[in-house]
Amino acid sequence: MRYRMMHPICHALLCLLLYAFMVTAVAANEPLTIGASLPLSGENASEGRAMRGALELLVEVTNDNGGVGGRPLEITFKDDQNNADMARNIAAQFGKDPNILAVIGHQFSGVALAASEVYAQYQLPHISPSASNPRVTRSSEWSFSMNYEDDLQGENLAVYLQVVLKTQRVLVIHSDDAYGTGLLESFTRKARRLGMEIVQTIPYSEENKFGPDFLATQLEAGQGKTADAAVLFSHTADGGKLVRQLRGAGVTLPVMGPDSFAKQDFITALGNDSDDVYVSSPFLYELSSLMTKQFAQEYEEKYFEKYQVAPTVWGAFCYDAGRIIAAAIESGGANRTTLRNGLLAYNGPANAFSGITGKLYFDEHGAMRRPIVVSYIDDGQFKPAFTQLRRVTEPHVLNNLQSRIAENEVVVSDKIPYYLTRVVYAGLDFYRINSVDVAGQNFDVEFFMWFRWEGDIDVENIDFLNGIYGIEDKTEVLREDRSGDIKYICYKIKGTYLTPYDVRLFPFDTQHLPITVSHKSKDASQIMLVLDAKNLSHAHLHEIYPEEWDYVGREDYSGTHALSSTFGDPNYTGGDSDVEFSIYQTNIIIKRILFPYMVTLFLPFFIMVCVSLLMFLIPNSQFDARISLVMTALLSILVFHLSQEEAWPNVGYLVSADKYFMSAYILTFTLILESIVANWLVIRKRDSLALKLDFVSAVTLVPLAFTVFGYITYTSVFQ
Repeated sequence: MRYRMMHPICHALLCLLLYAFMVTAVAANEPLTIGASLPLSGENASEGRAMRGALELLVEVTNDNGGVGGRPLEITFKDDQNNADMARNIAAQFGKDPNILAVIGHQFSGVALAASEVYAQYQLPHISPSASNPRVTRSSEWSFSMNYEDDLQGENLAVYLQVVLKTQRVLVIHSDDAYGTGLLESFTRKARRLGMEIVQTIPYSEENKFGPDFLATQLEAGQGKTADAAVLFSHTADGGKLVRQLRGAGVTLPVMGPDSFAKQDFITALGNDSDDVYVSSPFLYELSSLMTKQFAQEYEEKYFEKYQVAPTVWGAFCYDAGRIIAAAIESGGANRTTLRNGLLAYNGPANAFSGITGKLYFDEHGAMRRPIVVSYIDDGQFKPAFTQLRRVTEPHVLNNLQSRIAENEVVVSDKIPYYLTRVVYAGLDFYRINSVDVAGQNFDVEFFMWFRWEGDIDVENIDFLNGIYGIEDKTEVLREDRSGDIKYICYKIKGTYLTPYDVRLFPFDTQHLPITVSHKSKDASQIMLVLDAKNLSHAHLHEIYPEEWDYVGREDYSGTHALSSTFGDPNYTGGDSDVEFSIYQTNIIIKRILFPYMVTLFLPFFIMVCVSLLMFLIPNSQFDARISLVMTALLSILVFHLSQEEAWPNVGYLVSADKYFMSAYILTFTLILESIVANWLVIRKRDSLALKLDFVSAVTLVPLAFTVFGYITYTSVFQ
């Protein structure tokens, strides 16, 4: 009786446990959803497509690596057209959806500001990739930005003008709106503290657009022509016109512009008036890490054709916004409040998140702390200026400032220390590969390498990270010019370099032969190597020895790379310091010529395989002949395999050629078993069954064998 009373209770408990398990299992597979509000149509649709492509790549990479805490990531896209009213409506839709954990988007500051009120109402974390107006993050504790504030940009521009361009008297031209006046205020405050004189300020408004002689008239009425430099705080569309008017008025001063100019449209608008024009921005691909290079390559391979837009700054910021949101979810949980708290935890250099655009952390208001990157225009593209400023935040450097100042590596302005990061343009052209030693895991190559730089830099200590120094290596100065502001040196080099060859696809393999250079002792805060893409040669390389390789091309990139050693240098030791060095790397891409292996490897191999299959033509009554044929073929394949492997590198994995031989071993072993079974059937007077076995084996094994060989070939060629 007692058992019968307990049975329904136990049954109910079992059902509850089963239900709880099913709910947990479903929750574990339920995707984590992030909203994205981007300008996918309208005037800024190209930028919106670039940001969407970056976020789609983020989803793909994240889910391929196990998702976020084991759960897949998905993004819901909305088109706000950079319209404030549409942005508010989209923010309300996202806010009402309980599945939306955070939102990435709203390109313009005014649009992000309009939506931030709605996000605060629904307590939904929101990260703008590009908003720089301080009110966006300061008006709501739920809004963040991947960009720095305009106040920081204005101050840093003043420091750069004084420290690097040696400016004391400044002409300022600005738009009479929130963007222009905000930058003007922060710049003016800093300039006064630095002792700089603003000799003339020229405003203009949208309602009263400047005419063709606007600046000429204003300059005649003021002292602008006596300045050392001109600063423009305006939007992209106006920037080119203002610079052209300055040049038309005879003003040849250096011109500095804000990050709104950091677009190709600005370069197009300048035309031939791009000399001595400097532009600041929060990020530049040429001064980034190898992670950034990988992101750009993957984006171009998978999304450039789809969206017809190259990877952009704001696209990279969207990618990092998604990564930092995912990290906050993993550390705190999948709800809006804990996610916001997780974002707030990235609040300083010691707690920074390692993104593809650098070490990421927010200030106390939720804006990203980023150094400005100053570029000039050369050959229709933005190029990093030869000197960059970055605020010193590392404790081990702050405690040792005097030695850094004495070595001209750090400068103090308005009581704030900045790194004087020197940019060195590097390039390499090769003309002969003397040896591709796959077995020895190295290669010998002769090439030209050059550097261009400003200031006093010991380029002689820029060395090869993967060099193997031998008695036949040689370096000599071919050309040199250190007389001008921009210095130049070119070396002729013969060297041997280490590389881990990947021969998994042998003999269908393609190899990348890397040459990597970096300064021996100065880290990325002191010297940044930048690819001198303009002067590289892409001519075909004809001389490659031994003559079993064909030249495919080259790929070059520069970036930062963290080394695991501090070399025992007290300047680098510190509990929270990461030592990153700037590197320049070029990869020579070569492909093995397949024809010789068709004759020396595949032809003998397939003859031996075909000989083994001739067993089916020998009657079952001649067992000795059948088994001798297959055994001879097996031993021949084995001996041939061993003889071939003597020339292959010693690696701990199978190469494609090994897979052919392994398949042949399995085939011949199967043929031996088939012959033995058929002979056993003949001995027992079951000849008809033996014939059927031969027929089934022949029609099965022959096409199966060549299907397997074809599959190995296909995967090796097209992988």
